[in-house]
Parts: sequence; C-alpha cells; structure tokens
Amino acid sequence: MLPDSGSLFYIIIWLVGQWFASEVSGEPVSKMYRNVWKDSGAAAILEPFIGYYTAVLPGGAEYGSGYLAITVDKNGIVKTTGKLADGTALSLSSSLILDETGRVFIVIYTSPTAYKGGFLFGLAEFVKPEGDGHMFLRLLDGVPFRWKSYNPQATAEYGKGFDRELGLSGGWYDKTVNLYAYYQGKSLSAAVDAGAADPELTVVGTRYTPICWNFSDIALTPVLKSGVMTGIAVVPKAGLPVSLGGNSWNYDAENTAALTMGLTRATGIFKGSFKAWFDYVKTHTSKSISYEGILTPEREDNEDGVEGRGFFLWSDPSPGYPFKWSYDFIIQSRQ
Repeated sequence: MLPDSGSLFYIIIWLVGQWFASEVSGEPVSKMYRNVWKDSGAAAILEPFIGYYTAVLPGGAEYGSGYLAITVDKNGIVKTTGKLADGTALSLSSSLILDETGRVFIVIYTSPTAYKGGFLFGLAEFVKPEGDGHMFLRLLDGVPFRWKSYNPQATAEYGKGFDRELGLSGGWYDKTVNLYAYYQGKSLSAAVDAGAADPELTVVGTRYTPICWNFSDIALTPVLKSGVMTGIAVVPKAGLPVSLGGNSWNYDAENTAALTMGLTRATGIFKGSFKAWFDYVKTHTSKSISYEGILTPEREDNEDGVEGRGFFLWSDPSPGYPFKWSYDFIIQSRQ
C-alpha cells in the first residue's frame, strides 16, 4: 500500500521497506538503489529503451487527463515533463530502473507546494512487445498512480481536497518519422467526455449554462507539407451563430464552437482553444477556453481509438475562492 503522505521522506522509507521485505522473503532484490547502467554489458540492455516517450494519465467525466513527456538518455537518466489535469506543471529527473526479473521502470514522484503535502506517485514500466512493435508504457504490476492534494481549495467543496487513482497509457514517440503513415485511413475527431457537466457562467449570483460549447465529432486531419505530416488541423472552419431576432440565435453552423488546434510535431504536444456561447437576458456572448494534451500513437492497446488526451480548465467563482473545473479533452479515431 502506498504511504498516505506527500513527504519524500516517507516515500523513501516505503521504498526501503519494499527492499527489506524482499531480503527477508528471499525474493529477488530490486537494483533500484544504484545505477546499474554502468555495469559491464548493461549498455546493450539499455539501448532499446533510449529515446522519447509520450503518455497520458487518463481522466473522465469528473476531471481531465494529465500528460507526460519522457526522455531516456544513453546513461539511463530519465527526464520527465508534462502537466497534471489541474494545470500543475511537472519537471523531474530520475533513473531508469532494472530489477532482477528483467523489468525496466521509472519512479514518477512530485509534491507541488500548492498541494499542501499532497503528491503524484507511481511506477511506470517500459515494455518491449513481441515482434517488431515499439516500446509501450504501463502501470507496474497494475498498481495505479496516486494523485492527492490537501489544498482546501482543490475542489468546489472547501477543505475536501482529493485522492485519485490514475491509469497510464502511452509509449515510444519518434520525433522525426513521418506520422502520416500511421494516421492515414483513420477518421480523427475531437471529443469531450460524454458525462461531463456543462460549464456554467456566474453573473451577479445567477448561473447560466452555455447554449453551445460541445465540440465533439468535429473532424481533424493531418497537415501535410511535401508529403510529410507537420501538424493536425480542424477541418471545418469556425462558423458563426446566426441571429434569429431578439436574443435568439441559431448555432447549426459547422464548428460553431470555433475549435482550433496546433501541434508541436517534435514533442507530440497539442494545444488549441474553443468557445462556449451564452445567451441570457439581453446578452449574447462567448468565452474562449484553452486546452492542451499529447499524442500517444504508441500504447499498449493501439485499437482503443484514443489517439491523444489532455485537459481544459473552466473558472468557477461560485465557491467563493479561486477554483477551476477540469475537463477531459480527447482526440479519438475510427478506422
């Protein structure tokens, strides 16, 4: 069981406890406490793992998906960056770990100041599939990541905080290969989790739901330059609402949510925005919402239809303190 504390001290104590238990039981002892990659013959074992990986920590109806960008160098040093689904940035360094059973994994740990002792902690295993497939990432022994915050303002209920278990999906990402061959034949679109609540606008104490904001099923397509994929574009251009008189509007135009998307090809990170439209009393207005995430063309289940994932945030002043709802953003595909 993971320790119920964000303190790095207790995390280390827990890890040492696992080592001690393996010593007593006679089970193989992990080599996680020293750098094995300088040992004779270790370079040949390390070589297939060197490179760049993209991964997501999937969310759902209650909150969005965090994302990770992981680089393994020739010395077995691992650099991890990314963001959690509440917008908290990650940046950490660790070592690739090889245990006596031959498993290779990394420790992901961060304890942001704003979490008041909370943390993100998990073990991500690198797996070489049979045949010619690329490396993918999965939870070590199926144990989920733990994401916890003691910040009293972390949710819309003051003092509640949160304690969540997260999955992991992702794998090898080639920064230079032409991804068009992978996406060719796939029907791509953007989506938000179907169970997500509408973002609400608060005006002088009254809450209003948007008339139009859902961008689900808006088509996406690879951007090509000289036959090479350089990005992903939204197919239908932004459409505008049509006035029907008074404060009544028609939102039947394609892409009325004005979804846009930009992709940094070398990292797989995508960003963009869309609009939520509100009609109330005599007001017709829109609010722009930004999202971000990462592509995962390699993952354990390449047929799951989820090509990338991320999050967007919506400010809500109603609790009486700064708070933002987190939503899941999905790039999905159909053959």
